[in-house]
Amino acid sequence: MSTVPDAKADGLHDSRSKVEDLRAAVEWLQQQGRTTTGISGHSKAGSVVIMYAAKYGDVPQVANISGRFTLNEGITARFGQATMERVKTEGRVRQKVPETGVEFWLTQESVDERIAIGDMHRFCKAVPKTVSVLDIHGEIDKTINMMDAIRYADATPGAKLHVVPGGNHTFSDLGARRELLSYVVPFLCGKELPSKDSPA
Repeated sequence: MSTVPDAKADGLHDSRSKVEDLRAAVEWLQQQGRTTTGISGHSKAGSVVIMYAAKYGDVPQVANISGRFTLNEGITARFGQATMERVKTEGRVRQKVPETGVEFWLTQESVDERIAIGDMHRFCKAVPKTVSVLDIHGEIDKTINMMDAIRYADATPGAKLHVVPGGNHTFSDLGARRELLSYVVPFLCGKELPSKDSPA
């Protein structure tokens, strides 16, 4: 079944507002007497959790799963020139994620934001040393190349990097998904990762 999120809530819209949404969730949990030990984000949300860590730095473990490092690259290649022209004239165009069938609105505002942000280097450098970062990526991701994970890890002091063999962007392979979970869940709980995943 496909869903069509509102334009204000689609996965390509306004990273900075999503950072504030995440902040509101963390603060709400604090008000309930709960402590947030870790946050994770996949794809676009991977950049959001890094932005959150850079701005607030109050969650000790942050997992960036298949995040894009250079946000202003690959937009036209992904959506096509014809779609980008429609976005310019119409303001938004409905799109579908091939791997999942989920539909969303691609908006001119989201495109402008990605271009304005450029890359994530300055956010990575701003992550405090009190925050541990795991950059994890599928080896055969054709949506966002695994080199983006390497760029994240290189730019983030003390970050850990793990590449999942056989993993695509959505980790649809069962073995790849199990390996993803075997790293992300312990990490978010503050447990040590295998020694081969040393800081980048």
